[in-house]
Amino acid sequence: MRLEDELPVLAQYIEARRKDRPSHLYHYTNPMALASILKDQEIWCGHVPDLNDAKECLLAMEVFRAAIDAQQRQIESTPRKPAVDARLAPLDILNMIRDVALGGIAMSRSATFVASWSENGNLLSQWRAYCPQGGYALGVHAGALESAARSQGFELVPCIYKADEQLAIARAFVAHVVARIQEAEIEEMRNPHQGSQLGSKGYQAVAHYIRSDYFGWIAPVFKHEGFGEEREWRLIARYNPYNINSVEKHRLHVQAGSDKLKRYLRFRLKGEADNVAFRTTQDRLCINLGPGLDDEWEADTVRYLVRSMVGPIDGWMAEQGRSQLRPVYLEVNPSGIPFRRPTG
Repeated sequence: MRLEDELPVLAQYIEARRKDRPSHLYHYTNPMALASILKDQEIWCGHVPDLNDAKECLLAMEVFRAAIDAQQRQIESTPRKPAVDARLAPLDILNMIRDVALGGIAMSRSATFVASWSENGNLLSQWRAYCPQGGYALGVHAGALESAARSQGFELVPCIYKADEQLAIARAFVAHVVARIQEAEIEEMRNPHQGSQLGSKGYQAVAHYIRSDYFGWIAPVFKHEGFGEEREWRLIARYNPYNINSVEKHRLHVQAGSDKLKRYLRFRLKGEADNVAFRTTQDRLCINLGPGLDDEWEADTVRYLVRSMVGPIDGWMAEQGRSQLRPVYLEVNPSGIPFRRPTG
C-alpha cells in the first residue's frame, strides 16, 4: 500500500496538484546529459544526501519536530482514557518518535533517490541553477511519466512549499505512526508468544517508519516557500539492499563525482521491449532551448540529435518516410529570455 493511501491529507494535496498539472513536466539539463538521456532514454536519479541543497533535509527535520510538539500538545490537552489493550500510551510512543528523530538515525540511513521535474519549462531561476553555461529543458508527458514511474517502483510526487501544508502532513504522519505502534502492541497482547515487552522492538519499528516513510517519501518533497515558482515534481525511489524486490527493481549504479563516488538509480523513459515513448502527438517530446540558444540553427541541431538517438521525426526531412521506425513527435521551443551566461 502506498503512503498516500494511508494519509488522506497527503492524498488530497497530490490529487489537487495532479488536476492542476500541465500536460508536460520538464527536466533541466546540460548538453552532455541531454545527449545521454536521449541515447539511452533514461534519467539518472541521484541519492538525496548528494543533492546540492542540504538545507532541504534540515527543513524536513524542523517540520517533523514541530509536528511532534504539536501532537504532544494535542495529546496532553485530551482527557486520558484508561489503557486496556495497549501497553504504551500515545505520549510514550511520541517520546520514542522524538528520540529517534533527534538522534538522526532515520535521516542518516535514508536510501532515497530522486530526479527533479518542473511544471515550468522556461524559468530563469532554473536555467541559472541547472544550466549556467547553457542547456535545455526536456519535456515529457506527465501522465506517461507517472505510468512509467509506477511500473518501475518509483513515485511521481509534487513538492510541497507552504509551511502549513507541510506541518499538516507531518502531523498526520506522526499520528499514523502512533496508531501503527499501538495496533502492533494490541496484536502482541492477544498473542503472548510474541513477547511481553515491546521495548527495543518498538524503537526499531518507529525507526523503520520514520526512515522508510517520512525521510524516504515525505521529506524529499518538502521545499522552502521561496522556491514555489518552480512547481517541482520529483521522481522518488527507495532502495533497500536487504529487500530482494527492491534489488531486482532498482539496480544501484555508481559514478565518479568531482569530489567523491556517487550512487544513482536509472529510470527508463521507454518500454522494456522497444522504444515506445514520444510516438503520439499527446506523448510528444518537448525540448526547450536555454537562453542564448534561440536561433533556428540550434533548433535544427536538437532535431538532428533526436533523429540520431531516438528515431525519425514526424514531418521533418523527407528521408524519415523510408524508416521502419514509428516517427517521433517532437516540439522544439526557444526560451526568449534575455540572459547572459557567465564567462570564464
